[in-house]
Amino acid sequence: MASGATGSWSTGATGEWEQDPDTWHPTPQSSNVAAYKYDARSHVLTVRFKSGREYRFGDVPQDVAEGLGSASSAGKYFNSAIKNSYRTV
Repeated sequence: MASGATGSWSTGATGEWEQDPDTWHPTPQSSNVAAYKYDARSHVLTVRFKSGREYRFGDVPQDVAEGLGSASSAGKYFNSAIKNSYRTV
C-alpha cells in the first residue's frame, strides 16, 4: 500500500500491485480533493473533489495514482502531476 493511503492494494497474479477499482481512497489531508480511485487494469484515475465533481483521467501510471494518496497536499500534487498531464476520459 502506498504510504499514507488507505484501501485494498494487493499483489495480483502478475506480481504487480493491484487495487480494487471500486474502492474510494479518502484524502483527509486535502482541503480540495475528497477522494480518488484507480483502476490498474484500465489505468483510469477518478478524482472526486469536495464540491462533489468527479473527473476521470486516462493512461495514468499506477505510481502517479499512488502519489495522490501519499502526497502531503493532494491538491498541489493533483495540479502539478495530474491535471494537465493526462487526458480526461
